[in-house]
Amino acid sequence: IRELDNNDKPQSLAISGVWDLPIGKGRRWANVSNPAASVLISNWRMTWIFTYYSGYPVGWPDNVYLCGPSYNAPGGQNADHWFNNDRSCYQTRAPFTYR
Repeated sequence: IRELDNNDKPQSLAISGVWDLPIGKGRRWANVSNPAASVLISNWRMTWIFTYYSGYPVGWPDNVYLCGPSYNAPGGQNADHWFNNDRSCYQTRAPFTYR
């Protein structure tokens, strides 16, 4: 069976911008000649990012393959096994089984 990944978002739009604030040395507001004050209030910028996605694909119910017992965080974590990365998490489903 081939299907879309749940993170597949074919239509996406990202727009970003940068605005240099008119504050500080040589600018419209707070034009100061003091070097210490100029360092503190000059060269400020505002940046923004707008991201739009058309939506996630709709999958079949129970499409998640649960791997092993529920997550018990504090007891089983160490430097080598911080996440639940058991081999059973990466197995394919047996043929002809219900989802």
